[in-house]
Amino acid sequence: MRGMQVDPEHAAGTNENNGADELSERVRMLALPELNVVIFAFLLNFVWEFWQAPFYRGMPSAPHWQATKVCSLAAVGDAAITLMSFWVVVAFGHTRTWVREPPTTQVVIFTMTGIVVTVIAERVATEQFQMWAYADRMPTLPLLGTGLLPCSSG
Repeated sequence: MRGMQVDPEHAAGTNENNGADELSERVRMLALPELNVVIFAFLLNFVWEFWQAPFYRGMPSAPHWQATKVCSLAAVGDAAITLMSFWVVVAFGHTRTWVREPPTTQVVIFTMTGIVVTVIAERVATEQFQMWAYADRMPTLPLLGTGLLPCSSG
């Protein structure tokens, strides 16, 4: 054994430690409140986007794959709005774990931030960029004209 060099990466036990470190890192990632918020928001909003599709012009008759892509992208946007709302509450409350036991004031801030951002995003998307249009059956907010259904997901 004398004179043999041992590669530190292949030394006994090192690979086991690396595996444990990788697992530990994955567990830490799953514990991030932001990741949980984004995953939950995406999954919830993905279903919601399909349910509200009949309230948008052209969506009921859109080909399946096209509608799936549109709803998926909308759910990503909703998840981003949810994450932004989460961070606004973090800025006010100075804790990222507020979602575990949310005080009423933080829930109100979270909800109002989501609604305000959604109203702005809907106005820009429908009026300025004409990315989508509401069907006649879409209930709208008085004075604003923004769809009520999109605001309920914010």
